[in-house]
Amino acid sequence: MSSIFITVFFQSDEYFHGIETTKRLFFYLVTSIIILHIVLLSLFKKDNLKVSFNMLDISVLLYVTYSFSRLLFTKYTVITNDQFITLVLLAMLYFIIKHVIKDELILKCLISVFVIAGLFQGVFGLLQLYGYIPSNNRYFKITGSFGNPDALAGYIVSVIPFAFGMFNICKNDKNFDKYFKNIGLAAFLVLSLGLAASRIRGGWLAALIGCGFIYYNKYKNEILNYTKRKFILVSSLIVGFMALGVLIIFLFSLKPDSANGRFLIWKISTGIIEENPIFGIGFDRFATEYNNYQADYFVSGKGNDYEKIIASNVNRGHNEYIEIFAELGIIGVFLFFIILYKVFKSPNVLVNPNIENKFIVLSKASLIAICVFSFTSFPFHILPTYINFFFLLALVSTHQKSIYNINLSEKYYKTAIVPVIILAIVIASNSFKQYKSYQSWNEGVYLSYTGNYFASERIFSEIYRYLKNNGEFILNYGGTLSLAGKHKEAIELLEEAKNKFTDPTLCSTLGNSYLSVGNYARAEANYLHAVNMIPHKFYPKYLLVKYYDRMGKGGKALLLAKELLEMKEKVPSQAVEEIKREMKYFISKDKY
Repeated sequence: MSSIFITVFFQSDEYFHGIETTKRLFFYLVTSIIILHIVLLSLFKKDNLKVSFNMLDISVLLYVTYSFSRLLFTKYTVITNDQFITLVLLAMLYFIIKHVIKDELILKCLISVFVIAGLFQGVFGLLQLYGYIPSNNRYFKITGSFGNPDALAGYIVSVIPFAFGMFNICKNDKNFDKYFKNIGLAAFLVLSLGLAASRIRGGWLAALIGCGFIYYNKYKNEILNYTKRKFILVSSLIVGFMALGVLIIFLFSLKPDSANGRFLIWKISTGIIEENPIFGIGFDRFATEYNNYQADYFVSGKGNDYEKIIASNVNRGHNEYIEIFAELGIIGVFLFFIILYKVFKSPNVLVNPNIENKFIVLSKASLIAICVFSFTSFPFHILPTYINFFFLLALVSTHQKSIYNINLSEKYYKTAIVPVIILAIVIASNSFKQYKSYQSWNEGVYLSYTGNYFASERIFSEIYRYLKNNGEFILNYGGTLSLAGKHKEAIELLEEAKNKFTDPTLCSTLGNSYLSVGNYARAEANYLHAVNMIPHKFYPKYLLVKYYDRMGKGGKALLLAKELLEMKEKVPSQAVEEIKREMKYFISKDKY
């Protein structure tokens, strides 16, 4: 069971998006094995199966059920969608963990691995910071086993308040093992250094609030006695809010462009919500739809010059609540908030000598940190953090009062186990197929980059049946066909890809293929859409200049060429310099 926590360490260069892919495939495999093990043990039981549910359990089930029903009515999203499979497996693990941690030894084992995994991830990040291990991203010194420091910070945030509480709350508790206190202290210190080095402001704020919750519960009585007088209470609240405001302003000032980029994403996301308020745009559709809404926003003239500079290629909402609202509507976000409400409504127990009660407070502290971080990032799309979230939910749920009990006879529950076994086998089998497919995909992309289009096309055609629902794969396949001059086949695939993936490169490539087959109207439309998705990008505008020049639209070509010369690049590169040189030469010819 504890092997789910080592998911965080898996990464490989052999697979396409190997940092995320290997984590997901390992998680699928190990979870399938856990589920099979549990259900096979149940087959040999002779007693009736007793199942109890509390309000938190029911809330989780309702959220998963609604997500499933929304997925069924979401166009272009299939039941084998990775985000949905992950959600279902995590929900199943939630109930399994609830059951097994009734054994104190298993509880201690799971918590040990949970915290130690965080400790080693912190060590991993610090070794990157000091140059002993290479980072996974050339733009950042520290990423841990993730692709960027934002994902690392989200993972650290899910562990650091728990580790802090293990030492701080339990250091004088004779019932609490000294071993736990020591690993809690070690993990807290190492993770604090790693979080500081990540420079993720939302992570700092989230960890601070999570650890503050630990202190509040430790000194709750003293705080309540101190604030009984109205003057002291009001003064404390004013000072607290002022301090929080100063902290937020300070964090904003560190990277204002990044913060304003978040605000732009949220502003455009509200447009998605306004158009789809009840049911949302569909399960896991945010990444596919957002860039289209961003393009429409700039086409409408609402976007100013500064927003055009800070706009980026967005596939996450950088606010989980807004993204859930956008995808699942007000019903989905309401059900999710019910889960959080049921978590924090339950009392915090610190006086009971039973150590499980102490873990409730620690779990809530880490859940608070994740929830705070969710306002500015996407921890539920980072698998190891998502795993920790459900694990912490299970710890809290264990000590909530059951309100509904089911007593299933041996005959009925063994019959119900059959589809679960089939599901686990199918997921395990599918994981193996994806394992091979992502490996081949990576090879195909490499061959395409090196100009070996024939070999790349052959590989892509062989794995298409396994990855036909992955829009990015279809883009790579169609892009290779376009580069090979097979434009009609490329157009067919790239139009299919647009239903499952949005990206300026997709539109630019589609524009090139339409131009090659003589469909000039569709070529221009795709070039313009690429330009409007991310207005500060040079390459789509460069292609549009070439298109206008070819079509004899000299006035438009010259205006756009001059605009390219005046544009400032966000990240200097040789490609941008070459484009500017070509535009300068184009203008100097004065052929129009």
